Amino acid sequence: MDRVYYTYTIRNKEVDKLYIGSRTKSDRIDILDGYYTSSKVVRNLIEQYGVDSFEVVDVKTFNSIEEAVMHENDTLQSIQNREDYLNINFSAGGSVIKSQTHIQIYNELTDEYMYHPKQLDIPTGWIKQSSFQPPSRLGYKHIVNLDTGDVGHLKPTDVLPDGWVIKTEYNQLIKDSTEKKTEWITDGNTNKRIELSQIGSIPDGWRLGKVAKKPTIRITDGTCDKYVFSIDEIPEGWELGSSQRNNISTGKGMIKINNGVIQKRHPIDESIPEGWMRGDLPNKNAVYYTYKNTTYNYKKDICDALGLNSNQFDWAMLKNKYAGEITIFRNGEQITWADVSRKDTKEYICDGIKFKKASDLHKHLGVTCRKFEGMVKRGELDGRVELYINKQKQEKLN
Repeated sequence: MDRVYYTYTIRNKEVDKLYIGSRTKSDRIDILDGYYTSSKVVRNLIEQYGVDSFEVVDVKTFNSIEEAVMHENDTLQSIQNREDYLNINFSAGGSVIKSQTHIQIYNELTDEYMYHPKQLDIPTGWIKQSSFQPPSRLGYKHIVNLDTGDVGHLKPTDVLPDGWVIKTEYNQLIKDSTEKKTEWITDGNTNKRIELSQIGSIPDGWRLGKVAKKPTIRITDGTCDKYVFSIDEIPEGWELGSSQRNNISTGKGMIKINNGVIQKRHPIDESIPEGWMRGDLPNKNAVYYTYKNTTYNYKKDICDALGLNSNQFDWAMLKNKYAGEITIFRNGEQITWADVSRKDTKEYICDGIKFKKASDLHKHLGVTCRKFEGMVKRGELDGRVELYINKQKQEKLN
Protein backbone atom coordinates (compact mmCIF):
# COMPACT_ATOMS: atom_id res chain seq x y z
CA MET A 1 0.00 0.00 0.00
CA ASP A 2 1.43 3.36 -1.07
CA ARG A 3 2.07 5.97 1.57
CA VAL A 4 1.44 9.69 1.19
CA TYR A 5 3.92 12.18 2.64
CA TYR A 6 2.77 15.74 3.07
CA THR A 7 3.06 18.96 5.03
CA TYR A 8 0.01 20.85 6.16
CA THR A 9 -1.03 24.22 7.53
CA ILE A 10 -4.08 24.54 9.76
CA ARG A 11 -5.67 27.58 11.41
CA ASN A 12 -7.47 27.83 14.72
CA LYS A 13 -10.54 30.02 14.12
CA GLU A 14 -10.89 31.00 17.78
CA VAL A 15 -7.40 32.53 18.22
CA ASP A 16 -6.77 33.14 14.48
CA LYS A 17 -3.32 31.53 14.44
CA LEU A 18 -1.68 29.02 12.09
CA TYR A 19 0.18 25.77 12.75
CA ILE A 20 2.55 23.90 10.39
CA GLY A 21 3.18 20.15 10.62
CA SER A 22 4.04 17.05 8.61
CA ARG A 23 2.36 13.65 8.42
CA THR A 24 2.26 10.38 6.54
CA LYS A 25 -0.83 8.39 5.64
CA SER A 26 -1.30 4.97 4.07
CA ASP A 27 -3.43 5.99 1.08
CA ARG A 28 -5.21 9.29 1.65
CA ILE A 29 -4.96 12.76 3.11
CA ASP A 30 -7.48 13.38 5.89
CA ILE A 31 -5.83 15.76 8.31
CA LEU A 32 -8.52 16.43 10.90
CA ASP A 33 -10.01 12.93 10.96
CA GLY A 34 -8.59 11.39 14.15
CA TYR A 35 -6.09 14.23 14.22
CA TYR A 36 -3.14 13.80 16.61
CA THR A 37 -0.26 16.18 17.22
CA SER A 38 2.70 16.31 19.59
CA SER A 39 2.20 20.07 20.02
CA LYS A 40 0.97 20.84 23.53
CA VAL A 41 -0.35 24.21 22.34
CA VAL A 42 -2.53 22.62 19.67
CA ARG A 43 -3.71 19.84 21.98
CA ASN A 44 -4.78 22.40 24.58
CA LEU A 45 -6.78 24.30 21.94
CA ILE A 46 -8.48 21.07 20.82
CA GLU A 47 -9.42 20.27 24.41
CA GLN A 48 -10.75 23.80 24.90
CA TYR A 49 -12.58 24.43 21.61
CA GLY A 50 -12.73 21.03 19.90
CA VAL A 51 -11.15 19.82 16.67
CA ASP A 52 -13.86 21.68 14.67
CA SER A 53 -12.23 24.96 15.72
CA PHE A 54 -9.43 24.16 13.22
CA GLU A 55 -9.59 24.45 9.44
CA VAL A 56 -7.13 23.26 6.78
CA VAL A 57 -5.39 26.12 4.98
CA ASP A 58 -2.78 24.38 2.83
CA VAL A 59 -1.47 20.89 1.99
CA LYS A 60 1.64 19.96 -0.02
CA THR A 61 2.40 16.35 -0.97
CA PHE A 62 5.82 14.83 -1.67
CA ASN A 63 7.24 11.64 -3.11
CA SER A 64 9.55 10.85 -0.19
CA ILE A 65 9.98 11.43 3.48
CA GLU A 66 13.13 13.49 2.89
CA GLU A 67 11.34 15.98 0.64
CA ALA A 68 8.51 16.44 3.14
CA VAL A 69 10.85 16.98 6.09
CA MET A 70 13.14 19.35 4.21
CA HIS A 71 10.17 21.47 3.12
CA GLU A 72 8.79 21.53 6.66
CA ASN A 73 12.20 22.54 7.98
CA ASP A 74 12.56 25.44 5.53
CA THR A 75 9.05 26.66 6.32
CA LEU A 76 9.57 26.49 10.10
CA GLN A 77 12.82 28.43 9.86
CA SER A 78 11.07 31.17 7.90
CA ILE A 79 8.35 31.71 10.54
CA GLN A 80 10.48 31.78 13.69
CA ASN A 81 9.37 34.34 16.29
CA ARG A 82 6.21 35.20 14.34
CA GLU A 83 3.22 35.77 16.60
CA ASP A 84 0.63 34.59 14.06
CA TYR A 85 1.85 30.98 14.33
CA LEU A 86 1.30 28.45 17.11
CA ASN A 87 4.59 26.59 16.45
CA ILE A 88 7.11 26.81 19.30
CA ASN A 89 9.36 23.92 18.25
CA PHE A 90 11.21 24.66 15.02
CA SER A 91 12.86 21.25 14.51
CA ALA A 92 11.30 19.47 11.56
CA GLY A 93 10.27 15.81 11.61
CA GLY A 94 7.09 15.28 13.56
CA SER A 95 5.03 12.20 12.84
CA VAL A 96 6.79 11.66 9.49
CA ILE A 97 9.99 10.70 11.24
CA LYS A 98 8.17 8.72 13.93
CA SER A 99 6.21 6.65 11.43
CA GLN A 100 9.05 5.45 9.22
CA THR A 101 12.75 5.14 10.15
CA HIS A 102 15.32 5.62 7.39
CA ILE A 103 19.04 5.06 7.12
CA GLN A 104 21.60 6.97 5.10
CA ILE A 105 23.38 4.91 2.42
CA TYR A 106 26.43 5.75 0.32
CA ASN A 107 27.59 4.77 -3.20
CA GLU A 108 31.40 4.70 -3.47
CA LEU A 109 31.40 4.69 -7.29
CA THR A 110 29.20 7.75 -7.76
CA ASP A 111 30.07 9.39 -4.41
CA GLU A 112 26.35 9.85 -3.69
CA TYR A 113 24.36 9.78 -0.47
CA MET A 114 20.66 9.01 -0.15
CA TYR A 115 18.08 8.03 2.48
CA HIS A 116 16.65 4.53 2.27
CA PRO A 117 13.81 2.83 4.22
CA LYS A 118 15.33 0.77 6.99
CA GLN A 119 13.08 -2.25 6.47
CA LEU A 120 14.12 -2.65 2.81
CA ASP A 121 17.30 -4.33 1.55
CA ILE A 122 20.16 -1.99 0.68
CA PRO A 123 20.62 -1.81 -3.13
CA THR A 124 23.68 -3.36 -4.78
CA GLY A 125 26.66 -0.98 -4.78
CA TRP A 126 25.45 0.94 -1.74
CA ILE A 127 26.57 0.66 1.90
CA LYS A 128 24.95 1.79 5.14
CA GLN A 129 26.34 5.11 6.32
CA SER A 130 24.30 6.26 9.33
CA SER A 131 20.80 6.42 10.77
CA PHE A 132 18.55 9.14 9.39
CA GLN A 133 18.30 12.29 11.47
CA PRO A 134 15.84 15.10 10.83
CA PRO A 135 17.32 18.36 9.54
CA SER A 136 18.96 20.29 12.36
CA ARG A 137 20.32 23.78 12.87
CA LEU A 138 23.88 22.66 12.27
CA GLY A 139 25.83 25.80 11.40
CA TYR A 140 23.12 28.10 12.77
CA LYS A 141 24.21 30.78 15.21
CA HIS A 142 22.33 32.18 18.18
CA ILE A 143 21.80 35.92 17.84
CA VAL A 144 20.49 38.55 20.25
CA ASN A 145 18.72 41.84 19.59
CA LEU A 146 20.60 44.63 21.39
CA ASP A 147 17.45 46.74 21.88
CA THR A 148 14.92 44.14 23.01
CA GLY A 149 17.09 41.22 24.18
CA ASP A 150 15.13 38.82 21.94
CA VAL A 151 16.96 35.64 20.89
CA GLY A 152 16.92 34.20 17.38
CA HIS A 153 18.83 31.98 14.96
CA LEU A 154 20.91 32.94 11.96
CA LYS A 155 21.29 30.60 8.99
CA PRO A 156 24.84 30.10 7.68
CA THR A 157 23.81 31.73 4.37
CA ASP A 158 22.01 34.72 5.90
CA VAL A 159 23.41 38.17 6.72
CA LEU A 160 23.28 39.39 10.32
CA PRO A 161 20.42 41.93 10.60
CA ASP A 162 21.04 45.44 11.88
CA GLY A 163 20.74 45.72 15.67
CA TRP A 164 21.55 42.04 16.21
CA VAL A 165 24.81 40.45 17.44
CA ILE A 166 26.07 36.89 17.82
CA LYS A 167 25.19 35.61 21.31
CA THR A 168 28.82 34.92 22.28
CA GLU A 169 29.69 38.55 21.45
CA TYR A 170 26.62 39.71 23.37
CA ASN A 171 27.73 37.78 26.45
CA GLN A 172 31.17 39.38 26.24
CA LEU A 173 29.61 42.85 25.97
CA ILE A 174 27.59 42.18 29.13
CA LYS A 175 30.70 40.93 30.91
CA ASP A 176 32.77 43.92 29.84
CA SER A 177 30.09 46.34 31.01
CA THR A 178 29.80 44.83 34.48
CA GLU A 179 33.33 43.58 35.20
CA LYS A 180 35.64 45.91 37.10
CA LYS A 181 38.89 46.13 35.14
CA THR A 182 42.10 46.27 37.20
CA GLU A 183 45.80 45.91 36.60
CA TRP A 184 48.80 44.98 38.76
CA ILE A 185 51.42 47.57 39.72
CA THR A 186 54.56 47.14 41.85
CA ASP A 187 57.24 49.18 43.60
CA GLY A 188 59.73 46.31 43.41
CA ASN A 189 58.75 44.83 46.78
CA THR A 190 54.97 45.04 47.03
CA ASN A 191 52.27 44.26 44.48
CA LYS A 192 48.77 45.75 44.38
CA ARG A 193 45.89 46.27 41.94
CA ILE A 194 44.53 49.55 40.61
CA GLU A 195 41.61 50.28 38.28
CA LEU A 196 42.41 50.78 34.61
CA SER A 197 41.12 54.32 34.83
CA GLN A 198 43.95 55.10 37.27
CA ILE A 199 46.79 53.87 35.06
CA GLY A 200 47.46 57.43 33.92
CA SER A 201 48.15 58.44 37.51
CA ILE A 202 50.42 55.64 38.81
CA PRO A 203 52.19 56.80 42.01
CA ASP A 204 55.87 57.69 41.84
CA GLY A 205 58.15 54.70 42.29
CA TRP A 206 55.51 52.28 41.01
CA ARG A 207 55.23 50.63 37.60
CA LEU A 208 52.92 48.26 35.73
CA GLY A 209 53.49 44.57 36.44
CA LYS A 210 54.23 42.49 39.53
CA VAL A 211 57.27 40.92 41.15
CA ALA A 212 57.38 37.30 42.18
CA LYS A 213 56.97 36.58 45.86
CA LYS A 214 60.34 36.17 47.53
CA PRO A 215 61.06 32.77 49.04
CA THR A 216 61.02 32.76 52.84
CA ILE A 217 62.63 30.65 55.55
CA ARG A 218 61.22 29.77 58.97
CA ILE A 219 63.11 30.66 62.12
CA THR A 220 62.40 30.31 65.85
CA ASP A 221 63.63 31.58 69.21
CA GLY A 222 62.35 28.44 70.95
CA THR A 223 59.00 29.91 71.92
CA CYS A 224 57.57 31.33 68.70
CA ASP A 225 58.20 31.26 64.95
CA LYS A 226 58.43 33.80 62.16
CA TYR A 227 59.59 34.07 58.55
CA VAL A 228 62.47 36.03 57.00
CA PHE A 229 63.62 36.39 53.40
CA SER A 230 67.25 35.33 53.83
CA ILE A 231 69.69 33.85 56.35
CA ASP A 232 71.37 37.26 56.65
CA GLU A 233 68.18 38.62 58.25
CA ILE A 234 68.12 36.09 61.15
CA PRO A 235 68.23 38.13 64.42
CA GLU A 236 70.46 37.22 67.34
CA GLY A 237 68.97 34.49 69.50
CA TRP A 238 67.01 33.00 66.59
CA GLU A 239 67.83 29.92 64.52
CA LEU A 240 66.49 27.95 61.56
CA GLY A 241 63.53 25.65 62.31
CA SER A 242 60.30 25.82 64.30
CA SER A 243 59.29 25.80 67.95
CA GLN A 244 57.68 22.82 69.69
CA ARG A 245 54.51 21.36 68.15
CA ASN A 246 52.53 21.86 71.35
CA ASN A 247 53.18 25.62 71.55
CA ILE A 248 50.07 26.46 69.52
CA SER A 249 47.68 24.62 71.82
CA THR A 250 49.42 24.86 75.21
CA GLY A 251 51.25 28.18 75.23
CA LYS A 252 54.77 29.24 74.37
CA GLY A 253 57.41 26.78 75.64
CA MET A 254 54.84 24.65 77.51
CA ILE A 255 53.76 21.00 77.31
CA LYS A 256 50.92 19.03 78.90
CA ILE A 257 51.61 16.56 81.70
CA ASN A 258 49.34 14.46 83.93
CA ASN A 259 49.54 12.27 87.03
CA GLY A 260 46.59 10.08 86.14
CA VAL A 261 44.17 12.32 88.04
CA ILE A 262 44.77 15.85 86.81
CA GLN A 263 46.69 17.46 83.98
CA LYS A 264 48.52 20.76 83.74
CA ARG A 265 51.02 22.70 81.63
CA HIS A 266 54.73 22.37 82.31
CA PRO A 267 57.76 24.27 80.92
CA ILE A 268 59.33 22.29 78.11
CA ASP A 269 62.89 22.99 79.27
CA GLU A 270 62.27 21.59 82.80
CA SER A 271 62.29 17.91 83.77
CA ILE A 272 58.95 16.20 84.35
CA PRO A 273 58.24 15.72 88.10
CA GLU A 274 58.16 12.21 89.60
CA GLY A 275 54.76 10.56 89.31
CA TRP A 276 53.85 12.67 86.31
CA MET A 277 53.99 11.79 82.63
CA ARG A 278 53.78 13.71 79.41
CA GLY A 279 50.46 13.86 77.54
CA ASP A 280 46.77 14.53 78.08
CA LEU A 281 44.83 13.00 80.94
CA PRO A 282 43.69 9.57 79.73
CA ASN A 283 40.08 8.94 78.89
CA LYS A 284 38.88 6.73 81.72
CA ASN A 285 36.12 5.16 79.62
CA ALA A 286 38.43 3.87 76.90
CA VAL A 287 41.64 1.91 76.43
CA TYR A 288 44.84 3.96 76.71
CA TYR A 289 48.51 3.13 76.79
CA THR A 290 51.60 4.35 78.69
CA TYR A 291 55.07 4.03 77.22
CA LYS A 292 58.29 5.62 78.47
CA ASN A 293 56.49 7.96 80.86
CA THR A 294 54.08 9.18 78.17
CA THR A 295 50.34 8.54 77.89
CA TYR A 296 48.76 7.67 74.53
CA ASN A 297 44.97 7.87 74.38
CA TYR A 298 44.77 6.29 70.95
CA LYS A 299 46.32 3.21 69.39
CA LYS A 300 47.39 5.27 66.38
CA ASP A 301 49.46 7.60 68.58
CA ILE A 302 51.48 4.80 70.21
CA CYS A 303 51.92 3.16 66.79
CA ASP A 304 53.42 6.42 65.50
CA ALA A 305 55.71 6.65 68.54
CA LEU A 306 56.99 3.11 67.91
CA GLY A 307 57.20 3.56 64.15
CA LEU A 308 54.81 0.65 63.52
CA ASN A 309 51.58 0.25 61.62
CA SER A 310 48.49 -1.20 63.29
CA ASN A 311 49.13 -4.82 62.20
CA GLN A 312 52.79 -4.69 63.25
CA PHE A 313 51.79 -3.31 66.66
CA ASP A 314 49.22 -6.08 67.14
CA TRP A 315 51.82 -8.72 66.28
CA ALA A 316 54.44 -7.19 68.61
CA MET A 317 51.96 -7.09 71.50
CA LEU A 318 50.89 -10.68 70.83
CA LYS A 319 54.56 -11.79 71.02
CA ASN A 320 55.14 -9.70 74.21
CA LYS A 321 57.96 -7.71 72.54
CA TYR A 322 57.16 -4.69 74.72
CA ALA A 323 56.50 -6.58 77.98
CA GLY A 324 57.29 -4.29 80.89
CA GLU A 325 57.53 -1.22 78.63
CA ILE A 326 53.93 -0.71 77.54
CA THR A 327 51.12 -0.67 80.12
CA ILE A 328 47.48 -0.85 79.07
CA PHE A 329 44.55 0.57 81.02
CA ARG A 330 40.78 0.44 80.67
CA ASN A 331 38.39 2.27 82.99
CA GLY A 332 41.37 3.19 85.14
CA GLU A 333 42.38 -0.46 85.68
CA GLN A 334 45.40 -2.19 84.20
CA ILE A 335 44.57 -4.91 81.67
CA THR A 336 46.47 -7.25 79.38
CA TRP A 337 46.72 -7.28 75.60
CA ALA A 338 44.50 -10.36 75.54
CA ASP A 339 41.75 -8.30 77.19
CA VAL A 340 42.09 -5.65 74.46
CA SER A 341 42.06 -8.07 71.53
CA ARG A 342 39.29 -10.28 72.90
CA LYS A 343 35.81 -9.41 71.73
CA ASP A 344 33.13 -9.26 74.38
CA THR A 345 30.43 -11.93 74.14
CA LYS A 346 26.90 -11.01 75.17
CA GLU A 347 24.14 -13.36 76.21
CA TYR A 348 20.61 -12.67 77.41
CA ILE A 349 18.40 -14.87 79.61
CA CYS A 350 14.67 -14.16 79.55
CA ASP A 351 11.92 -16.36 80.90
CA GLY A 352 14.50 -19.12 81.40
CA ILE A 353 15.54 -19.03 77.72
CA LYS A 354 19.09 -18.10 76.61
CA PHE A 355 19.51 -15.72 73.65
CA LYS A 356 22.87 -15.06 71.98
CA LYS A 357 21.47 -12.33 69.72
CA ALA A 358 19.57 -9.26 70.84
CA SER A 359 17.37 -9.55 67.76
CA ASP A 360 16.19 -12.99 68.90
CA LEU A 361 15.34 -11.53 72.31
CA HIS A 362 13.34 -8.73 70.67
CA LYS A 363 11.32 -11.28 68.68
CA HIS A 364 10.64 -13.29 71.87
CA LEU A 365 9.36 -10.14 73.58
CA GLY A 366 7.45 -9.02 70.47
CA VAL A 367 9.03 -5.55 70.44
CA THR A 368 11.23 -3.53 68.13
CA CYS A 369 14.81 -2.56 68.96
CA ARG A 370 13.79 1.01 69.79
CA LYS A 371 10.91 -0.11 71.99
CA PHE A 372 13.26 -2.55 73.78
CA GLU A 373 15.66 0.30 74.55
CA GLY A 374 12.80 2.34 75.97
CA MET A 375 11.68 -0.53 78.19
CA VAL A 376 15.26 -0.92 79.49
CA LYS A 377 15.50 2.78 80.34
CA ARG A 378 12.17 2.68 82.19
CA GLY A 379 13.20 -0.46 84.10
CA GLU A 380 10.28 -2.49 82.76
CA LEU A 381 12.51 -5.55 82.14
CA ASP A 382 14.34 -5.56 85.47
CA GLY A 383 14.14 -9.03 87.01
CA ARG A 384 12.88 -10.57 83.78
CA VAL A 385 15.89 -10.13 81.49
CA GLU A 386 19.48 -10.78 82.61
CA LEU A 387 22.58 -9.69 80.66
CA TYR A 388 25.87 -11.61 80.72
CA ILE A 389 29.08 -10.19 79.21
CA ASN A 390 31.93 -12.69 78.92
CA LYS A 391 29.79 -14.96 81.13
CA GLN A 392 29.75 -12.34 83.88
CA LYS A 393 26.32 -11.23 85.02
CA GLN A 394 25.80 -7.49 84.73
CA GLU A 395 23.97 -5.44 87.31
CA LYS A 396 22.10 -3.42 84.68
CA LEU A 397 20.93 -3.92 81.14
CA ASN A 398 22.84 -1.61 78.79
